[in-house]
Amino acid sequence: MLQPSDLEQIIVSTVQYYDLFACPLSVYQLWLYLHNPDAGQYSGIASVTLAELQDTLASSSYVRSHLITAHGLHALSGRQHLLDAFQQRSQQAARYWKRARTYIAIYRFFPFIRMLGVSGSLALDNARVESDIDIFTVCRSKRIWMTRMLVVGFARLTGMYRTDRKTAGKLCFNHFVTMDGLQIDHQTLYTAHLFSHLVPGYGHETYRHFQQHNLWIRRYVPKYPWYLYPPFPVYEDTFVSRLVKRSAELLLGGWFGDIVENVCKKIQLHRIARDRRRLAPSAQVVTTDACLRFHLESQEIATLTTLASHKDK
Repeated sequence: MLQPSDLEQIIVSTVQYYDLFACPLSVYQLWLYLHNPDAGQYSGIASVTLAELQDTLASSSYVRSHLITAHGLHALSGRQHLLDAFQQRSQQAARYWKRARTYIAIYRFFPFIRMLGVSGSLALDNARVESDIDIFTVCRSKRIWMTRMLVVGFARLTGMYRTDRKTAGKLCFNHFVTMDGLQIDHQTLYTAHLFSHLVPGYGHETYRHFQQHNLWIRRYVPKYPWYLYPPFPVYEDTFVSRLVKRSAELLLGGWFGDIVENVCKKIQLHRIARDRRRLAPSAQVVTTDACLRFHLESQEIATLTTLASHKDK
């Protein structure tokens, strides 16, 4: 049973976490995202009702001394500008969702792709003009390198690939996993929040499988899984997209595809080895046949360190 004083601390801690991303929370979001910073320190978070949360927000002097509320959103005291800016960021997110929708609709024709999801600031409808569009990709096993080369190559050809110089509204394909590698192996409070917000754009069934393979998130975010959807229907295959996809997979699915996969792997590993950014202390780079992760400037260490400093105060 969660004690009232514990709930107050959890509410403030959750808002502190999202403040690190300049993201105020609605009451409903705050209720969903209530977290366990130390993975199991508090029991009973999952059973907290929305009404209990609302009562605590209204009656707790501790909460009121730490948080401010406006426009139906909650932020830390002294962070009024986040509340004022949220409408503008929400409008920017709507524009980037439209762009994401366009490209997700195209990418569903590509062979071996089983799911495309959006993460990061756009998944929280908190995008700035300079924000990119983070895409999480699930593909068929033994075709991860080919899939990455195809999707990144198309993004480059269309001028939509995110680079260091061009980030605003560009596609950032920073994480690929295969169907036999759906469980995220790097399990922290940071990744729990990150993947709990994953919004499917294509491949609803695979999205559900991903959630079931990552129930470890409940250790940090006990109300997971919930079902987030973009501001448009989740794409599935049409007769035409299925025909195109299956035809390409028939060609590239056998021994010839194995050769192409190995060539794609060698080319990309060579390029990755030459990129010295992967050696930075904040970089998180994984290159296996089941997972490709490229977070060259990961915010994880800084985020968790700052949150811990809040706790110590």
